[in-house]
Amino acid sequence: MFAQAALEVNVPAVFVGDGAEADAIRRANPDARILGWQSPAEVAKWMRQARALVFPSLWYEGQPLVPLEALAQGIPVVCGDWSAAAEKVVNDLTGIVYKEPTVQSLSGAILRCQKLNFDPKGDTLHDLSPDVHLARLVRIYNKLLNDGVDLV
Repeated sequence: MFAQAALEVNVPAVFVGDGAEADAIRRANPDARILGWQSPAEVAKWMRQARALVFPSLWYEGQPLVPLEALAQGIPVVCGDWSAAAEKVVNDLTGIVYKEPTVQSLSGAILRCQKLNFDPKGDTLHDLSPDVHLARLVRIYNKLLNDGVDLV
């Protein structure tokens, strides 16, 4: 869906990874770049270069990590409102949430994403930082230990 939408609105499509859909992506968008599997450092490099992370998954996916990682780095996320990723995207502030799982709806979201100036330093991303996550984990563990709860 992303390959086709990117072609329709004339934006570059880069896929980090590889898999069974690679040929379908190439057919949908001959200009799409499929990079194959990359090291964590290379993935981070590609993420930093991205205008946005497009996450057009048709599944709900119980809080997918890739969109959260992008948001934590200040990279806008484009996702459908049926995805758990939409729970963390603030529409028109930290990304775009589109309504229908269609190429046309995704194309419109990509065009809207191009026109907006996102604030990667906004407070809406603060709760995704590694420091905040660590502080929350420590608070949970301390509560468990202080309340005498058996961790086993």
